[in-house]
Amino acid sequence: MIILAKTKISVALKEHLELKKVLMSLSPKFNKLENNKIFGIVSKWASFSDVAKVGKISICELLHSLNKEIGNEEALYSSFPECIKELEKEKKSVKPLWVDKINQLVIFDVRELNGFFLPQIIEKQKKLKMNQVLQVINDFDLVPLKRMLEENGDTFYSEELKNGEFHLFIKYKKVEKLTNENWKENIEQFEEINAIGMKEYSFELIVKKAQSLKQGEGFVLKQIFEPIPLINMLASMGFEYFSEQKDTFRFLIYFFKTVSKDDESRKSDR
Repeated sequence: MIILAKTKISVALKEHLELKKVLMSLSPKFNKLENNKIFGIVSKWASFSDVAKVGKISICELLHSLNKEIGNEEALYSSFPECIKELEKEKKSVKPLWVDKINQLVIFDVRELNGFFLPQIIEKQKKLKMNQVLQVINDFDLVPLKRMLEENGDTFYSEELKNGEFHLFIKYKKVEKLTNENWKENIEQFEEINAIGMKEYSFELIVKKAQSLKQGEGFVLKQIFEPIPLINMLASMGFEYFSEQKDTFRFLIYFFKTVSKDDESRKSDR
């Protein structure tokens, strides 16, 4: 095969695993690819054009080095202009209106982080709440992450500032439907009821809130203790729960109104 700018790393290395060492020798930024976890994520989402941008090297140099290693240098020459053109200029995207109307910005500067920070970005994205936007600041374009966001259908916008910083804005994404299986992974969208500091702990208020919820909805209660009587009552109403103790006097108790099997069957039949 001829390795071109658009070729996915995973496709090329499936046939020529030896190219991994060649790739790592071309830029210090590629040294992290020694980590199998990092390599697995990057190779899945990135093309050689993408890694050239990240490594700030010529796409010509990259393609010639790789194809020469597998004896395809002459074949590359015949693929004009793929073999000689430099990095393609990305189309300048118009800044979307939602970027200027952000209510809550969660800033994550990854420039000084050691090691592989992509999982940390993904984790912060998952913890976004309604109306929040994650702003990732870096000193190079996070192209593999952008490819992943595109395929996942996420809404994002990226820009390069004059000082060389790259800013990536990722919008909160609401899960369309919570199920008995996935709700614990999507608790960031639950409405919070803060019972800490209330003059009187209103048992009735929480029960009323629970009664107002439909199947597949939930809420989180912040309290200084685990309210076992409340937990037992909501369990009899069809709620599941789990709790997190944040410190000595702070608990987060997540409640989810389970979806009955009959209701799930009706939805799947539609």
